[in-house]
Amino acid sequence: MKRTMDTIPAIPHDDALPQLAQALDPDAMQAAFEASVFGADARCRVRACQLERIRYKPGKKCLVCYRLQIDDAIGQGTREQLITVRLYQAGGSHSRFARAGRETLVAPKFGRPLTHLPDLDMVAWSFPNDRKLKGLPRLADPAYLRAELLSPLVARHVGANWRIAALTHELAHYNPEHTCTVRVELQLEHNQTGERQSCVLYGKTYYDDEGAKTYEVMRQLWEQQHGAPGGLRIPQPLDYDPKLRLLWQEGLPGQTLTAIEMESSDFPVWLERAAVAVAALHQARVACNRSASLDASVAKLKEMREWLPSVRPSCRPLLEPLVDHLVAHAAFLGEQPNVLLHGDLHSQNFLLVGQEVALIDLDDATCGSPWQDIAGFIASLLHRGLTLWAPGAVLANAVAVFLRSYKQNAPWRIAPQNLNWFVATYLIIQRVAGCVTRLKDGHFDLIDALVALAAQVSDRGARLPDDENS
Repeated sequence: MKRTMDTIPAIPHDDALPQLAQALDPDAMQAAFEASVFGADARCRVRACQLERIRYKPGKKCLVCYRLQIDDAIGQGTREQLITVRLYQAGGSHSRFARAGRETLVAPKFGRPLTHLPDLDMVAWSFPNDRKLKGLPRLADPAYLRAELLSPLVARHVGANWRIAALTHELAHYNPEHTCTVRVELQLEHNQTGERQSCVLYGKTYYDDEGAKTYEVMRQLWEQQHGAPGGLRIPQPLDYDPKLRLLWQEGLPGQTLTAIEMESSDFPVWLERAAVAVAALHQARVACNRSASLDASVAKLKEMREWLPSVRPSCRPLLEPLVDHLVAHAAFLGEQPNVLLHGDLHSQNFLLVGQEVALIDLDDATCGSPWQDIAGFIASLLHRGLTLWAPGAVLANAVAVFLRSYKQNAPWRIAPQNLNWFVATYLIIQRVAGCVTRLKDGHFDLIDALVALAAQVSDRGARLPDDENS
């Protein structure tokens, strides 16, 4: 799993969710869980509580996932338990708890599967119970994985004479009510020869049917690109189970681009290769029925102008005229190429495999302007640079290297002023929005700096590096 979140230094006040501050206080929630979720379980004591994930919609709702360290009196050790809590407006938790109680629940490792905290207007689900991920209990059960899911998969893709000799599995990523991914390592043995081989697979379950669309895009890309000289590298998609909404794909060895420090001499080298991979994706001929329009980006800008100042008043003087300018300029961007986009480009989704860069996590693959992907990645670089206090020269060089490599490998061009529009827009609708909706690692305090950066790179102010070479 990714590292847990740090203590949040700034929490927005929300009249609709007055319990928000307590929900984001790990010590307060540790005591609340010990009294409610585990109160009747004499086997365990909560040793520690950490914030794992937050999804927050100001004035509406909030979801928080916690990672608990549990002292197991019977097992004589410390175990982990994930608990996901939904916050509701005053009095709203009672009907939600009653409704959730009518669903099929499974026993977690510790405590109750479902808990109502009426004083806090919260409902808590203990993993692997989840309000929307109905296939999660199956995915979290190693016996079911081995007998019902993976043995048939091995027979189809490796051969009927191979059996699973050993299996280990771990939780790789959990986004409550959205997706959950497990990493499975298999030791396979041939029934006749006794030959052994190992493989790593990832299984991902979804709350809706979007996984089927992702599988279809990946299947087309794999068939087109696999083995082609200079072809795009992605994990091989293996199967999609519509009943469990479960996608299986191969595991690739390597580390993500996040593992390379921005000030390292290797970082520009990998950025060049990453840009080549993106250019290859954008030129793939794949049928995809999802689209990301510029109108949708403009609509998000307008939404941000409406609600962000109420959450972060200090950003209002710069945000409002900036958004007005960006909205007005959208009409002058001109016709855009329509290509296959990754849809969520950031350093964590570039996997360094040997000397190649593979693209992973294609859940948001869609069709749209290539500059939406490019701007999204540049915005993520700038955001990462802010969080790490990277020198401006390092950031400028990173952006320039990526842009130069992409332009050398893609057929379309863009006016510098228009590229700046895309980057400023994505800084607002992705990076600033994420500081609020995810309240991640104290990034709420970065909102003003990100808005100022968006203004700087918009066509009102400084141009991005490499503009002179456009």
